[in-house]
Amino acid sequence: MPCHRLDRNTEGLVIFAKNNEALKILLSKFKAKEITKYYKCKVYGILNKKHDILNAYLFKDNKKSIVYVSDENKKGYRPITTEYTVLEENIRENTSILEVILHTGRTHQIRAHLAYINHPIIGDRKIWD
Repeated sequence: MPCHRLDRNTEGLVIFAKNNEALKILLSKFKAKEITKYYKCKVYGILNKKHDILNAYLFKDNKKSIVYVSDENKKGYRPITTEYTVLEENIRENTSILEVILHTGRTHQIRAHLAYINHPIIGDRKIWD
């Protein structure tokens, strides 16, 4: 039985429990934030730091269906923290593969935060400010 959907509204993952006991355990682990989600993505460019924890602020404009990232806390913006580690670099293609951990879980956080630091995810068709 399905118990959790990661990244709803995107091409996310669905986690299934084999039985009711496993379902109860998984649901309690998610509720207690005892499960860490690791994401892998390929971005444009070679990052200066091989590991970093990025902090910024994100605003979701529901009317325009877009999010904005800022280094400054503004009205309506919420804090975001995104951690990455470079797993691979391809200098010839000017790309990097990252492992990303979200310390906050905001809509489009990974996509927007990486684009904000000028390393957008390859194939991402969204436009970020």
